Amino acid sequence: MATLIIALRGDNMATARPVKFKVKVDLAKHRAATRMLATVMKKSVQEVLPPQVASVCVMTSNAIKPDEPQDLERIMRTKAMWMLRINGKARAGRDSTAVNIGMKGRWGRAWRTVHRANGRPIHIPYHDNDFSTQDKWTTGKSSGKPLPENLRSEHNAKVNAYLAVYGNMHRNLDAARYLTKRSFMDIANELCRQGGFTLDQIRPRIRAKDRSKIEKATTIMGETHVNGNSFINARTGAFYVRISNSFPNWKGRRLDAALGKQIRRQTNLIDRQYWRGIFENSQKMLKAYPWIKAKP
Repeated sequence: MATLIIALRGDNMATARPVKFKVKVDLAKHRAATRMLATVMKKSVQEVLPPQVASVCVMTSNAIKPDEPQDLERIMRTKAMWMLRINGKARAGRDSTAVNIGMKGRWGRAWRTVHRANGRPIHIPYHDNDFSTQDKWTTGKSSGKPLPENLRSEHNAKVNAYLAVYGNMHRNLDAARYLTKRSFMDIANELCRQGGFTLDQIRPRIRAKDRSKIEKATTIMGETHVNGNSFINARTGAFYVRISNSFPNWKGRRLDAALGKQIRRQTNLIDRQYWRGIFENSQKMLKAYPWIKAKP
């Protein structure tokens, strides 16, 4: 499984593994901004970096859109076939049931493939789009002739089992849409636990309309799975914050680009706050960084 791992270091910021960001992000500039923030707050980098990284993760979670239902449905259709060992196309030399998952054409066309004595396959189209039952051939020289009944029951058993597995997964569709967003909140929550502050002390906050859905997010199988993790290495001379996101489709969702963009935004925000004099006013600074209360 591919894993996106980046270490944000307070002393010498670098990647734990090479990560090619899809958007331009200057980690050295973020390191300098973090040091400057620690100076104006009269805190150590060790105190400042963990909540700042947690903030980046919250920002990333807010920026990511929930997965599109149709994308998850295609994954569910494919996984159901894999679980039942049903193919999306005829298997050479082997009798089998195949289902069109909708990548080309409409979902639900299903047929039974059998082989003649000479080895040539016959594809019997028992189901058309959306699993509508067919009683006659619709194409070729046999068009209009009745389909053979002797294989229908075996074929229907496979299709019904497939629809049952798919239906069980589809019940988790709404919860699974927010699993990508949750992967970054998993990181933020672990940083809070290790760093001694809370999510409510982080700015920005997770969007109120999304928070409950993120907390209840599951896989398409209905399982609660932690994809994001973090580690604060507080050893003398080697302080760093390591964050990892093992969401299976992080490349397809371009999560590296989403994270890189929010790192850049946070860097620019600190710079703007400095020039606006936010750090010269303790009330404004406390409003922008409530976690300071947790760091006496």
